[in-house]
Amino acid sequence: MKKAIILTGLAAFVLLAGVSCKQDKKNAPAAPGIDTLKTEAFVEAKTIQLKKDYRVEYSLSVEYVEDERLDPVVADSINCAIAQAMFGKRDPQVKALAIAEESKVREWFEEGIWEGDDEDEEEEAFMKEGEWQVSGEFSHTAPEGYTNYNIAGYQYFFGAAHGYYYFLPIVLDLGTGCRVHDTQLFREDYEDELSALLLKYLEEQEDYEEGMLWEEGIHPNDNFTLSKEGITYYYNPYEIAAYVFGLIAVDVPAADLKPLLAEEYAHIWE
Repeated sequence: MKKAIILTGLAAFVLLAGVSCKQDKKNAPAAPGIDTLKTEAFVEAKTIQLKKDYRVEYSLSVEYVEDERLDPVVADSINCAIAQAMFGKRDPQVKALAIAEESKVREWFEEGIWEGDDEDEEEEAFMKEGEWQVSGEFSHTAPEGYTNYNIAGYQYFFGAAHGYYYFLPIVLDLGTGCRVHDTQLFREDYEDELSALLLKYLEEQEDYEEGMLWEEGIHPNDNFTLSKEGITYYYNPYEIAAYVFGLIAVDVPAADLKPLLAEEYAHIWE
């Protein structure tokens, strides 16, 4: 049966396993000031036809690094991390991905959303139209030497009860251009302690309700941003609670996080 994978398919499409960043941090150039990053954005919106009668309105906006003063290895690494997180394709030419021809975007849709070759007339009639939006932009609010890149998306297929939106931030090391995962940021045995902190600060929020969490509870999900005050974890609809609770953000202060940091990142909030 041909299926429109509304949540898990797109999540797999966007969050394909990345290629590890191999540049040695010890030999990396000094992190540039945030004002040395010259960024540009490309935006396109049009209608494309997918497999017979399927029609999707899509909008794509990508902010990427284009700065001749920046070490090209670092710039390419940043753009690779952006492309990997947004498209599941680790390619330094993120600009080329952003302005790809319509046929290439159609290929991403067919690989990432539709699967299977069998025809199903009832489902074909149900899933005729859709909307897909994704954007990525820098948010220069992280501690010195790091930056956040925020990816936001939305998709809706005709006949669905509602659209689905998601937020997928990544943290970038400006010295190496590498993405920083929480498994790198914290020491090996961090998860239980951080999970307890996340629950503590979630329960202190005004919109917290007893019993709102799924049975699995709340745990680090590598979906976070850094700030000078600490860290914010984001949980998309259905991830830890019902859709009605929307995007859930939990702030954890730097003071609580310092004991959990890996030695390599112990300097972040100094």
